[in-house]
Amino acid sequence: MSAAERKAATPQEWTDRIMRARQEISAICSGERRWTMCIPARPDSDSDLVLSDALDAAEEAIAKLRDGTEPEHECMPVGIVTNSGEGRDWWIGRITKPVAGWEHETHCLHIKTPRKHFVLMINAVDIAAIYCLLGCAEPQPEAAWRQHQIDDYRRAAGRAIAARVSEETT
Repeated sequence: MSAAERKAATPQEWTDRIMRARQEISAICSGERRWTMCIPARPDSDSDLVLSDALDAAEEAIAKLRDGTEPEHECMPVGIVTNSGEGRDWWIGRITKPVAGWEHETHCLHIKTPRKHFVLMINAVDIAAIYCLLGCAEPQPEAAWRQHQIDDYRRAAGRAIAARVSEETT
């Protein structure tokens, strides 16, 4: 299978390639088939190529699952929530080195679940927006307290943006 065909592979195609490898391993272990490697190579029947193709399929599937969910970046944690459930952690980090394509983002929000680890590149305005959205969730804190917190975040967001603009213009 060519590299172009692999990039266009569907989850079913990945599963089929992995199943072929399982069948190959089973046939070799049961004695139904011997380990086969031919010259010239035969991708559909050479044991090494069938197993390598399955490993490639698994690697492609993992890369596709990660695509866009874990941008490469350097950050320093500034707020962490742990023990929010088995395999679940949330944290916000301050980005310590600009990230290509995300130059205007100042922070990152990590959301780790038992199945995935998401990283959202955000800025101070996004943090204020997230906080405002959380105010819609139950249970709602006292309205005056919530408004005070929203105002604090808006002021902090304004200062962060002003500082960022100041850094960029100097």
